[in-house]
Amino acid sequence: MVEFSNRIISEARSWIGTPYVHQASCKGGGTDCLGLVRGVWRSLYRNEPELVPAYSRDWSEPQGDERLWRAAASHMMSKSISDASPGDL
Repeated sequence: MVEFSNRIISEARSWIGTPYVHQASCKGGGTDCLGLVRGVWRSLYRNEPELVPAYSRDWSEPQGDERLWRAAASHMMSKSISDASPGDL
């Protein structure tokens, strides 16, 4: 597990310097916070698990439909901050 966490961290660090571009996910070209997660995922697994719907620049969708939050929750496990490890989101 430590080796896999190190791969996640290494890939995420390789994105340092990539400029912010809303809804983008291209290392060196542009990314947003979700794009970084998507890019690291692609590096490790090749294919993304599902298509990402369009989303606003705001942290909360204006219509109150938190599609991205639900999608993330379907692929991640919740843990307390005190249990966080390197490589966790």
